[in-house]
Amino acid sequence: FLPSSSSSSSSIVDTIHSLLDDRDRREKFPFEGPFEHCSQLMGKQREDQLTILELQRRIVDMRSQTKGADPMTTAQVQNLESQVKEKDDELSNLYRQQAKNTQKMLELSEKAQDHAKEMEVKDMEIRRLISLTENGEGKFQNAMRDRSVFEGENKILKTEIESLRKQMEDALAKIRQVEKENATMVNEVLKMKGQQADKLNALNEMHEKRVAMEQQRANEARNEAEWGSLPDKTVILDKKVWREIFDVRIPTKDIRATRAHKGQASAIAFDKNGHILASCGTDAAVRLYEVKSGSLLDTLSGHTASILDIDFSSDEKLIMAAGNDARALIWSMETKRQRMVLTGHTSKICACSFSTDAKQAYTGSYDRTVRIWDMQTGRKSHTIDCGSAVNYLSVCAGGNILGTAHLDRSVRLWSSRDGEEVTSWKDI
Repeated sequence: FLPSSSSSSSSIVDTIHSLLDDRDRREKFPFEGPFEHCSQLMGKQREDQLTILELQRRIVDMRSQTKGADPMTTAQVQNLESQVKEKDDELSNLYRQQAKNTQKMLELSEKAQDHAKEMEVKDMEIRRLISLTENGEGKFQNAMRDRSVFEGENKILKTEIESLRKQMEDALAKIRQVEKENATMVNEVLKMKGQQADKLNALNEMHEKRVAMEQQRANEARNEAEWGSLPDKTVILDKKVWREIFDVRIPTKDIRATRAHKGQASAIAFDKNGHILASCGTDAAVRLYEVKSGSLLDTLSGHTASILDIDFSSDEKLIMAAGNDARALIWSMETKRQRMVLTGHTSKICACSFSTDAKQAYTGSYDRTVRIWDMQTGRKSHTIDCGSAVNYLSVCAGGNILGTAHLDRSVRLWSSRDGEEVTSWKDI
């Protein structure tokens, strides 16, 4: 509860007037004693004056009545004169006291004037404080009104915020529901695409088989016409190829020998045209040689452990090596600088290869996985869980089948696009 401005101001003014009355009483108190004493002295002075006048009249009367030298009358006159003198002395004392009281009253009057001036200053200060108090109370009332308005607005805002929060929760619930439905639809779409891919693969396989059978029939017909006199065992081979094989002699000495590495040499690979030979080994280095001259062209570094496999891309722009440090490094053949580092395997990488179009790369590891990498981003696109350590991998000429050889004596074929298993042979 807050008092109104008018009642509060009235109470303050009454209090100030009461304080002023008390102050007046305190300031009048020093004057009351002297004034009262002065009044008494003046009364006493008038009495003495009257007494002196009466005595003087009696002396005059007695002197006029007794012109002779009567001793008694003379004594009475002297007695009266003595009384007059005493009254004169008393009156003189009264005058002196009156003069002192007057001086004291003057001094008190000066003090009263000084106090009056101070009172005027204090009255002005009091009026100023009253004005400030009234203004302050007005501002306080305005502030309280503003506070009431703000509290009302705050309640409205709280209500709106609560409504918005509920709307947001509803929206989040709808988003989660839509995400769930979207995930379900994506899974269904992926399943349908997988089924379509399987159908396409089956159709491609049937087409390849039909083309192979037609080619085989054409070759058999041509071979039968041209090489019908060869032995019967050549039915398992192209007869022309059989003749060429049997006409080739086994080499008896090497053309060129090079000590390429400080330790063991692990793998080699030719580029597409057979002009460059790459080798890798336990010294964690890749060395490039010109096949015709046998000269060392360059040495590629970056691995921290033995390198186990190496491969060129079909466009001869990239070369990849992988090994015991569980990484596959890719260099540019043009600049001989490192382009990518493929990481993610948890054990050594035993085999690596590019796809036929050089858009993907494959790595097989002892962590029982094959990983498919996107060459544009350098990121993993698929992981194939093989169930056994991967010793070797190879991509078929068509590029759609990936073959892997494993520590558990099995061979498995996978779709190179999505990593789905096509078939497998165990205990080979």
